[in-house]
Amino acid sequence: MKLAKSASLKIYKDKLRKNPKAQVLKGLVAASNGYTGTKKSEGICYSGDYSKISQKEVIDYHQWKLGALDKSEADLILFESLPNIKEAQALKKLIPKMEKPCFVCFVCKNGREISSGESIREAVKLV
Repeated sequence: MKLAKSASLKIYKDKLRKNPKAQVLKGLVAASNGYTGTKKSEGICYSGDYSKISQKEVIDYHQWKLGALDKSEADLILFESLPNIKEAQALKKLIPKMEKPCFVCFVCKNGREISSGESIREAVKLV
């Protein structure tokens, strides 16, 4: 995290040095939190099939990491590669407890569905 923050600051300063009148925004560093299926290593990110994973397991998986990520030097937290609505439902419960801003991204099957075949609109509504 320190390396990423240091690199971001260096880029910011270099841009200002090259053009002091430019509007330069500081870069943000995100702490990344993957999907629950990563612990299973069964490729379920692509199928979104969590039939063998309970909602409690999903919540527990994210919760044990979030304390450390929320206290890290990151500017925000990224929940990435979410393959199904079960993940979104878990995050809906956890994100309000976070101090840092959070954002999520889903793995999409096509322009309408996430990996599980569920509606991307429905998934986004949850978070």
